[in-house]
Amino acid sequence: MDYDKNCNFVVKKENNDLKVLNNKLNEKVDKLEIIKVGADNKIQNKTLISENNFFSKNSEGIFFIKIHYKKEGKSKNNTYFFKVQNGKLVLQRSSFPKDLSGSTKTFPENKFKENKCEIEPDDYFKILRFYIIENPSIKDKEPISAKFYDIKNYWGVDCWQKRGGLKQELIDTVDDYEHCVRKFNSVNDSKKSITALGLDDMELINDKIKITFEDVCNNIFLSIFRHIRNGLAHGRFCIYEFVNTQIIFIEDRKGENVTARMTIPISILLKWIDILKSKEA
Repeated sequence: MDYDKNCNFVVKKENNDLKVLNNKLNEKVDKLEIIKVGADNKIQNKTLISENNFFSKNSEGIFFIKIHYKKEGKSKNNTYFFKVQNGKLVLQRSSFPKDLSGSTKTFPENKFKENKCEIEPDDYFKILRFYIIENPSIKDKEPISAKFYDIKNYWGVDCWQKRGGLKQELIDTVDDYEHCVRKFNSVNDSKKSITALGLDDMELINDKIKITFEDVCNNIFLSIFRHIRNGLAHGRFCIYEFVNTQIIFIEDRKGENVTARMTIPISILLKWIDILKSKEA
C-alpha cells in the first residue's frame, strides 16, 4: 500500500480484518470510527463500519477513519482516508486521496557520463564537501552523515517553524517557489510532478530552477538536501551552461524508480550553503 511515511498510524489488512499499526507514534489505539465516502468526498452512509471482518463486505471504495488514542493521559485522534480496490488496500492519505499518477523510471547510466561544462574547482569542492560530507539532512532523528552540519545548533530548535526565519530565507532564493518546487508522497506518484516541470526529458533542460522530490524527511529543504547528496554521491548529475548560468541536473532514485529530479543553478547551491552557515561566530 502507498502511504505517507510521516503519518502516525497506518492501516493494514490482516486476514479480513482492518488493523491499525503504529508508525510515528507508539501509542495504544482505543477506538476506530470508519465510514464510507464517495468519489465526491461526501459521506455515503453515516453508519459506522466495524474493523472486524471489514474486507469481506468492503472490497471497493474510499473510506474515512478516525483513530482514537491517548497521549500523556489526554484523548487524541488522527484522521485519514484510505482506498480499497479489489479487496486490497491501495493507498492512505491525510486528505481525500487522488489516484496515483504512477512511477518514473530512471534515466540510463550513460546519460550521466559527461558534463556539458565544468564548475570552478573551489565551488565544486565547496558543494561536494557540504552536500555529501556535511549534509544537514535528518530523517527519523538520524543524520545522514556522522559529520552532519547541525542546523539547529546555529539557528535554534524552532528554525523551521519560525516566521521569517531560515525556511523563508531559503525560499526567497527561489523565483516562483510555489510553482517550481513540488513534492510527492511516494515513488508511485512521481509522474505528474516530473512531467509538469518538464523533467521527464533531459533534452528539455533549461536555465530554470525546478525541483520535485519525495518528502522523505517531512521537511522540504532537509529532503531536498538529502536527494542532492544522493545524486552527487552516486554520480547521477550533469552540469549545463545557459547564457553564463551554470545549472546542475540531479536525479535520485530507489531501485529503478525516481525519488527526485531537479535542475538548480550552481549559484543557488552555493547561496544555500552561505545562508545555512551565516550564523557561525
